[in-house]
Amino acid sequence: MISNFFHDRLVPGNVLDVYAPSGSFSLNQNSERPIVLVAGGVGITPLISMLSWLVATHTKREIWLFYGVRNRTEHAMYDALKLLAKTCANFRSVTFYSRPSDTCREGVDYEVEGYVSVDVMKQVLKSSNYEFYVCGPSSMMETITRDLHACGVGNDDIKLEAFGAVPLANSEPGETAATAGHAKPHRVHFSRSNKTVRWTPSTKSLLELAEASGIKARFGCRSGNCGTCSSGIQDG
Repeated sequence: MISNFFHDRLVPGNVLDVYAPSGSFSLNQNSERPIVLVAGGVGITPLISMLSWLVATHTKREIWLFYGVRNRTEHAMYDALKLLAKTCANFRSVTFYSRPSDTCREGVDYEVEGYVSVDVMKQVLKSSNYEFYVCGPSSMMETITRDLHACGVGNDDIKLEAFGAVPLANSEPGETAATAGHAKPHRVHFSRSNKTVRWTPSTKSLLELAEASGIKARFGCRSGNCGTCSSGIQDG
């Protein structure tokens, strides 16, 4: 893991050659709608940045955080979240411990024993008219997304970020590859290499198509999450 490398090997004075931030997992700053942040484990990382920015800008938007970890030992950002809750009157959080230990204090360290669920959200949220930002393990995000769709929340109101090389399709019920227009083979032209190749459903991603065709393409997570391989469409 790159995070382990940073902690174990890097020291002050090291120089890194990095790309600028990319991807589309960011807050809609032009909206005044209430926000729901849903995190599992270290998936809290991008959401704590969003939350900190919202608090720092004195937003009036209603903010909820639903955060799931095993127990107090794995409860990341514990003190920071407690401080943000004291600082921002319109911020509320519900913490889930799936395996609380004897020293974990219900009502202090966590509110719910179990996993993050939409059923609990429905008990505390006023409606389903929220913007949802979800980051965590793929199994959690798939369950949350499916259950939000069942409550009438559309794709436009659900933003997802998977950590690691985890492909996650945010599709509403009834939406398939065929309905999305990707069932038939297509010709793809890579402008920089000036190569035209044939894509088929078995090829899966355009990154894999490029590599199979001898075309060098930038990539990071290989699942379309980090944005490193993102390229503009000239036509089609």
